[in-house]
Amino acid sequence: MLSQPDCSIVKVVGSKEQGMGCLVDDEHVVTCAHVVSLSDTGSNAYVEPRESVTVTFLFEADRPGYSAHVVTWAAPENDPCSEILDIAVLKIDGSRPLDACAAQLIDREGRGNQFKTYGYPERYKGASPTWAYGEICDRLDTGILQIEHSKDKGIFVQGGFSGTPVWDETREGVVGIVVSAEARDGIAHVIPSEQLIKWCPNTVYRVFSGAQVLSGTRRFNPNATEGEVRGLEKHSEYSGGQHGSATQVWTFRLERVDNDGNRLRPIPVQMRGRGFDGVISEGDYVEVNGKFKGGVLNAQSVHNVTTESTVTPKRVSRALVAVGAVFVIAIFLFVFGLFGYMFVTQSGIWDQLPFNIVSQSPIASQSSKLAISAQYVGDLTQVGGFPAKPGMKYVEYSATVSNLNAKNRPMEPENFKIKGMNGNVYSLDQTTHFAANGMDTVTSSQPGDNLSGNVIFNVPQDFVPQSIIYQDMWDTATCSV
Repeated sequence: MLSQPDCSIVKVVGSKEQGMGCLVDDEHVVTCAHVVSLSDTGSNAYVEPRESVTVTFLFEADRPGYSAHVVTWAAPENDPCSEILDIAVLKIDGSRPLDACAAQLIDREGRGNQFKTYGYPERYKGASPTWAYGEICDRLDTGILQIEHSKDKGIFVQGGFSGTPVWDETREGVVGIVVSAEARDGIAHVIPSEQLIKWCPNTVYRVFSGAQVLSGTRRFNPNATEGEVRGLEKHSEYSGGQHGSATQVWTFRLERVDNDGNRLRPIPVQMRGRGFDGVISEGDYVEVNGKFKGGVLNAQSVHNVTTESTVTPKRVSRALVAVGAVFVIAIFLFVFGLFGYMFVTQSGIWDQLPFNIVSQSPIASQSSKLAISAQYVGDLTQVGGFPAKPGMKYVEYSATVSNLNAKNRPMEPENFKIKGMNGNVYSLDQTTHFAANGMDTVTSSQPGDNLSGNVIFNVPQDFVPQSIIYQDMWDTATCSV
């Protein structure tokens, strides 16, 4: 088996040799969209190829190439200057070479680390492919990573290197692929690995957390909150005293850092259940799926990246709970009805009862003329640090719920829904719930209170809103938008 990164580099072959690519799993190659377009059409246009293209591996330069076709195309049709979206994913038709191995993408490049990359220097016509070396620099405002040429070693990155993987020699992983170069200034631009992960079906993906390296095959999950487990505590809570039923409770905080290694605000996490399938240990790197309430992330499941396992709480079967509840209610109604019947029939009250008595339940007594108003704030490109998924967008509204006819009546973000002209209804998901200006459950201080907050919905790009709905256990209110 060849060593990294030699075994993962491929050359895209078309009417003329125009660029490179990188094997990211057993059958997929990621490259720049303009590389595939060039190899197919011989022009600089962003044109998705209809026919298959040919790729050859670095270590098999003297052998026939492999046919491949485009399965993912992320190129701007009207903005050829948007380098961050210049991505194409190819699927190899048939089996890859036995010596080929997938590149290990790393999600956090090391600023100041040395890199090496491989390509065909366009400046030297007819030259053989060669390595280029340099230093990893900062990111630009667009999210593109910048690298600079090492003047005392090798050639500089230039045309003919597009799509080639950039290998961090310190962390021994791929930080992205070259998308453009300014050879005169000795700098080049790189699409970071986390952008590639969003578009690749599966990747060998490594997360750096401090000095620890965590490996595994992952799918990008924009709805998960991830970080390092710290302050892990486990205890039991009992209902009905020490001999009652026990609930296991795990609490910890997620320690997080940004792309530059700066620490972010820790997030408190809580998991509750009759028990847990799976294990979490101090220092593990995890992805947490759940809902925020009162500033605490209540975990529904935890993917342990360190051990490549999923931790879920054990719960009582819903069917069993429903059967038990029905049984208890039936017993209560039977006893109550029996004693009530005996009382009214034996006391002579039955004949004195009016026929227009209507009893009101506590829920009915809290009903009010609930009202909601909402005003469009704008579209967002990302929420909580995560961009919208392909074909989706975020829309933000400022909403006010009026006439809450009870003290301590809650207004919760998950009660909001948005309905489109096509009849489709969308609720707040975990990401937008957390991002809604930090808004969690708020309650009325007195009857007639009005409560306000910003809510963000994740909807399709072509979504046309019709109305916003607020519905809790007592009332439903709707307003047109």
